[in-house]
Amino acid sequence: AKMRIVYEGETGIDSGGLTKDWYLEISRRLLSKESQLCLFLESTNNVYVIDQRSKIANPDYIRYYRFYGRLLAKAIFDRQVMDAPLCSALWKRIIGKIPDLEDVKEIDNVYYTSLKWILENDITDVVDETFSVMREEFGAYVVVDLVPGGREIAVTNDNKELYVQAVVDYVCGGSVEDQLAAIANGVYELVPKTTLIKFTAAEIKELVNGKDVVDINELREGVRYTGGFENGEHKTLECFWKAMESFSNQTREQVLRFVTGTSKVPLDGFDPPLTITRTEEPIETLPTAHTCFNQLVLPEYQSIDLLVEKLMYGVKHADGFHLS
Repeated sequence: AKMRIVYEGETGIDSGGLTKDWYLEISRRLLSKESQLCLFLESTNNVYVIDQRSKIANPDYIRYYRFYGRLLAKAIFDRQVMDAPLCSALWKRIIGKIPDLEDVKEIDNVYYTSLKWILENDITDVVDETFSVMREEFGAYVVVDLVPGGREIAVTNDNKELYVQAVVDYVCGGSVEDQLAAIANGVYELVPKTTLIKFTAAEIKELVNGKDVVDINELREGVRYTGGFENGEHKTLECFWKAMESFSNQTREQVLRFVTGTSKVPLDGFDPPLTITRTEEPIETLPTAHTCFNQLVLPEYQSIDLLVEKLMYGVKHADGFHLS
């Protein structure tokens, strides 16, 4: 069923824009430390992993992870974009693929370098490890066996491949099997696993999150012009695209959020198409946006400086939907 979102204290009517905003906001809150749900941790490479401590910190952790899985699937089903920068290993596990050593690099580059060195060198009388790892739980450290009795089994040059694979399995999901299963089961309630296995981890990540980079040339190709901009050659349009080309990717995403309700370009483009419309309002007027229709309404700004000034003021102060 299609959802309709109503925000308390706001007058916006959801014809699509509020739903897009809701997916972004709730996905960010579930990752945030401020939520105090202890569901995910941000790694050194700006991707998120499941927080091993969630079993201790959140008595309702299974229900939350299953909800997160349902949310991912619902976003796919409804062609909505989320902010879900999960690590590749997690995406692989969800779609039924097996993570490898390269997936550890994204989570912990130091750990990856160490494991790779072990594989590529003779570790006799050099490495003093057992088939176990240390796990931190709110200041306390516990030993976890990677195999039965692992803390008593020394890593040698003969069994180092088995050790590395055991560590990879642990780092890439083995340490959070219950949480991972809850997410996966939530996803499969809406999107069958038989469908997901046709994707690569990179494809499913992009399907959920949209494209990492706002490509201006690609964006222009899909834009529709109305209200007097139909030929696409107006001075105001020239200023707009020059401004967009000069912006950082982060600023481009902020503009997209203002216009469409989402900061990412969906994998298969915007639906309805991104539209730029002329208004006869004076140039002192701020631009407006109709996020439900992916529409930006621009007065006839004649200089790039004026356009940037008005556009960025609107972008920075449009928290909510009263400016639309």
